[in-house]
Amino acid sequence: MNNNFIKIINIIKAIIINIILGVIYVNLQNSIAKIFFTPFVLCAILMLFMSISVKNSKLEALYSKIYKIIFLFYWFGFLLFFDYLGLKQNELSMVYFSLIFWLAGVYMIYKEFFQKK
Repeated sequence: MNNNFIKIINIIKAIIINIILGVIYVNLQNSIAKIFFTPFVLCAILMLFMSISVKNSKLEALYSKIYKIIFLFYWFGFLLFFDYLGLKQNELSMVYFSLIFWLAGVYMIYKEFFQKK
């Protein structure tokens, strides 16, 4: 297919996702729910910026890095919350279960930010 056609399709998808997430975000009444939903909205906005930017540009690389940082922030935030609940309820099996996800997150950080390409 034509690269311009694919780019237009990606932009349209990103706009639709942003509209849906924006409506959901605005209609959330609970501020804690908004906090948990914010990374999804930010990633959707970055997805739109990445689809608009020129391929192999510095802006696209910057948007990609910011996207990965937001995702990893959410990943580790969820793990901290999950482990906090496990420790609070004295359920060490929950904490042990999360160890594989901690390792996966550390591997993602290493692969994306420290591994030479």
